[in-house]
Amino acid sequence: MSSYLRLILSDLHPTSTMKTIQILAFVGILVSFYALYVESKTGTKDAMGKPYEAMCDTKIFGYVVSCSKVFESKYGKMLSLFGIVPNILPAIFDVPNAAIGVVFYVCAIILPYLRCLNKQTKATIMFAASTLSCCVCVYLACILAFVLQDFCIVCASTYVVNALVWVQSLRDYCNSGKAKTN
Repeated sequence: MSSYLRLILSDLHPTSTMKTIQILAFVGILVSFYALYVESKTGTKDAMGKPYEAMCDTKIFGYVVSCSKVFESKYGKMLSLFGIVPNILPAIFDVPNAAIGVVFYVCAIILPYLRCLNKQTKATIMFAASTLSCCVCVYLACILAFVLQDFCIVCASTYVVNALVWVQSLRDYCNSGKAKTN
C-alpha cells in the first residue's frame, strides 16, 4: 500500500530539474510583469506633468540604454510583426511579447503537475517550448543590437532566464530518455 502511495505521490512532484525550471519561470514572470508595467506607463505623465521614466531607462558606462524604447517599437509585439494577428483583428489580440512570456512561464510552472502526461512527454514538451523561446530570444537580441541599436536590461534578463530554462529542460529531456531505457 505504501509503495503504491509513493508511486502516486512521486508522479505529483516534479523532478529536481523541473523544480529549477519552475523557480526560473517564477523569476521570468516577475521580469515579464515589470516589462508589461513599463510598457503600460511609457508615454504617460505623473501628477506634476513629468513624463514617466522607467528604472530600466538609464546610463551605463556613458551609454543611454532604454527598455521603454524597445517595448514601444514594432518588435515589442511579435504576433503582428510576423502576421500571426492580422490587422483586421482587434488590437486586444496583439499582445506584447512580455504577455506571451507570462503565458510561457505559467505553462512551465504547471506542466509538471499534468497527470495526463508521462514524464518523458513532459520533458519533451518543455524542451521543445524552451528551444522555441531561445530561438525567439536570439532573434530579438539581434533586432535589439543591430536594428534598434539599444540595450535593454529587462530583455537581457529574460534571455538569461530562457537560456537557463533551456539548459534545465535539456537536462531533464536527456534524463527522461535514460529513465525509460533502464
